[in-house]
Amino acid sequence: MTYKDLRALLLRRWNLPKERPIKRTLHSFSFGEKATFYSLVTIFILSGILLMFQVSEAFLAEVPVKGGSLVEGVVGNPRFINPVLALSEADKNLSALIYSGLIRLTPEGEITNDLASDIKISEDNLTYTATIKDNATFQDGTPVTADDVIFTIGKINDPAIKSPKRGNWDGVTLEKVDDKTVSP
Repeated sequence: MTYKDLRALLLRRWNLPKERPIKRTLHSFSFGEKATFYSLVTIFILSGILLMFQVSEAFLAEVPVKGGSLVEGVVGNPRFINPVLALSEADKNLSALIYSGLIRLTPEGEITNDLASDIKISEDNLTYTATIKDNATFQDGTPVTADDVIFTIGKINDPAIKSPKRGNWDGVTLEKVDDKTVSP
């Protein structure tokens, strides 16, 4: 089919039959032909509706409305709702919802700042200098300082507490650069 043929086909004026010829054709059907015709028309309409619902389910997604509340179920009983002591998945899930860290993982798996406004990494990748956001506060309004970070890492490294995170911080020492900056 050439371009001219396709263009002529698309620009052709299509005339639908008038009502009278359609009625005449339907009246000429026998009872069996009418039953077959109407059952096929019904199947055609129902399959079209079903197809529309399937396309809707496949390509459309429900988007929640802003507001409301979220209820999250946790399997198991939480024992320690403290990130330093969290052992079970229930403990870890609750700690992640309640506490903030200097950094956090996004749902895409990327690392982003949480309480830290800036983290500088040395060229040898052994020294990390973290600066805490100026507006970072505890729930009672007390500002988060470098001393709070040093205290938390000290508790993780304390052998008497037996923190499951101790292996990650073993041998790491922190220094306070200023009230909002820590560096190992």
